[in-house]
Amino acid sequence: MIIGTIGSCKRAQVRGGGTIVLHEGTLDEIELAWWVGADDRWHVAERAVTARQHLVRDVPVVQTSLRVPGGDAIATAFATVQGPRELVVIDVENRSKLPFALALVLRGPGVRDVTLDGNVVRVAGVPLLYLPRRPQRMAAVPTIKGAPTIDDIVMSGGAGDSLVRVDGASSAAFLLPAAHATTTRCAILVSAGNSAASLGAPVLSALPTIHTVANGWSAQLQRSVSVKLPDAALGARLTSHAAALLLASEPVLHDTSSSPLLLATLASALDRVGFADEAVALLQEIPDRQGARGAFAGGDPVCATAVVVSALGQHALLSHNSIFAAAMSPTVAGAIEFLARQLRRDRSQQRWSAAVRSAADVFQIAGDGGAVKQAMRLWEKQGCRWPLPDPPLAELPAAGRGGSFVPDDPTRLALAAGDLVESVVAMDVDGTVDLLRGFDESWRGQAIEVRNVPTSAGQLSYAIRWHGARPALLWEIEPRPGIVGGEPLRLRASALDPAWSGDGMRGDALLATPAPVVDRVVAPG
Repeated sequence: MIIGTIGSCKRAQVRGGGTIVLHEGTLDEIELAWWVGADDRWHVAERAVTARQHLVRDVPVVQTSLRVPGGDAIATAFATVQGPRELVVIDVENRSKLPFALALVLRGPGVRDVTLDGNVVRVAGVPLLYLPRRPQRMAAVPTIKGAPTIDDIVMSGGAGDSLVRVDGASSAAFLLPAAHATTTRCAILVSAGNSAASLGAPVLSALPTIHTVANGWSAQLQRSVSVKLPDAALGARLTSHAAALLLASEPVLHDTSSSPLLLATLASALDRVGFADEAVALLQEIPDRQGARGAFAGGDPVCATAVVVSALGQHALLSHNSIFAAAMSPTVAGAIEFLARQLRRDRSQQRWSAAVRSAADVFQIAGDGGAVKQAMRLWEKQGCRWPLPDPPLAELPAAGRGGSFVPDDPTRLALAAGDLVESVVAMDVDGTVDLLRGFDESWRGQAIEVRNVPTSAGQLSYAIRWHGARPALLWEIEPRPGIVGGEPLRLRASALDPAWSGDGMRGDALLATPAPVVDRVVAPG
């Protein structure tokens, strides 16, 4: 699971056993693991079959529980800031009936020249790990093939009361006593610019609590889609994916090497979840990345260009932002001309031709009716039917390493989040909105609520109650400020009543009961 703070590009990863990883995949990678020395033996969370992990209130606050004699040791990790410092806080609570020793272990290629200054652990001369007090025992070993490992030293009782300096690559462990029913707090510095050495140690007790951080995330997520479903896990996944999208967008936005395909895919998901401001920030980076012939890079240029046009059209349709649409019109015009040329050369590329509808949406919102007609004529000239079908989704990348609650890869995360929203509100290519397409028969008779879903008419909320076996649908659309008139939103609920359709900014309907499915029994012979 990725953790971090909004407004920063710095991120850390929490692996399955609660190990914190900074700068993953680089030569500066640093891991902070936690072990528990109990009466029976040492318990290593990342290797223990009794370790369990979950998100606190489905936001980026990761809690890992480890079974030890007499109860549990629980490590909770979250990101926060104090002044210019960006920190990951690790709270380890002793919920067992006995005291134990807590070992905090630093390792990885980025760990070198470890020293201890009071309760501050420095790596290569820079403060990195802040402890609540000076550790009672400690150890450091060089990273040399064949030499004893830090596991060997600590678990054999070889840690001492002073730290022997090891030059170069090394691993180090710091042991603290943890009494029954106490919490040990430490923090690892993620970033402080070039001023880390002069800042002094953070005040650990002044850092926010677990629940304060969770409350802050909940406030951020109030503007996103929310659901109350009989399958609580589906609602939890939507919440956790929405928070992860916010964390993913900032580094991608500030990375000049981010491909237009990634920008568009992530922006499309942000729009669907309800984060329009974050989506438009990504989309505004796209025009500068367009090639001279109108195409966009990112694997297959036809796929990338179609996905970019679709994302721009979706944002224009959902926001009705005419200034945005007018600014993007030249970009979109160049892109669909490129797509038309590709279709002329290779008819198999026609699966991407639906991007022209998104182009027409951009021109329509920009108030350029002539460009809309020109786009339609351009496609009809290629022998393509209007309206056009939805394009297929881009191919998912390979899955990352296990132990994550949501995908770490931004593309996979964006596509997964979009699929979750599609299960409760699907926007069809003809402008119709299909409610609760992901309905499961096991939900029948149970209340359902969906709120704040962005649509072309405004934010859609709906609820389903039951009158006996029949579902009663109530819906309301909160129009966007400044948007008057426009086409009414057409609604259907194909999974509940395929024959029903409705429209209007608010309303209710008692849907039909679908006929039960009866398996046919064929007599033998």
